Amino acid sequence: MEYTLDQSAPQEKRSGVFLRLLLAGILGIFVFSYATVTYTLPTVSETMNLDTSQLPPNIVLIIIATVQPAILVALALCGGLSLSKRMDVNVTPMLTGVKELAVSRVGLGISSGFVAGIVTLAVHQLVFLPMTGIPVNASANYPAWLAMSVVLLYGGIVEELLLRLGVMTLLLWIAAKVQG
Repeated sequence: MEYTLDQSAPQEKRSGVFLRLLLAGILGIFVFSYATVTYTLPTVSETMNLDTSQLPPNIVLIIIATVQPAILVALALCGGLSLSKRMDVNVTPMLTGVKELAVSRVGLGISSGFVAGIVTLAVHQLVFLPMTGIPVNASANYPAWLAMSVVLLYGGIVEELLLRLGVMTLLLWIAAKVQG
């Protein structure tokens, strides 16, 4: 018997969904914090002649940069899962055992995401970067594995948890309350 996040689902099942999503979010935030502290901070401080000698060690900065967004993700998860349950909307079908997914839509999503990424990169390089006046060599040189990890884990998981599960569920709940 499959459970969703409705009232009949056992408490440990709902908390399991919360914990899995929170851990995925914390992983994404940690990778982003690591990349920012390890690669971006030294590049920016060197480019702008900033003295970083008074800053704590990198591990402390990474922990600090991870904790605050993790709290926001936890709040978004609590709010999103709670409000979706009140509206009788199952927002986590893939995590609760429903494995129905149209394969043709996955291919369409991957290909359209690839095209959108290429267009975004081209616009950034050709339009926005020249407008900033920042020298091209001033950007942090992330290793490919780290750049891809930040994109997939932070952009693909954390932003989705914050915006889709947190903000969009809140907006949907408000709209449902306004309509009566």
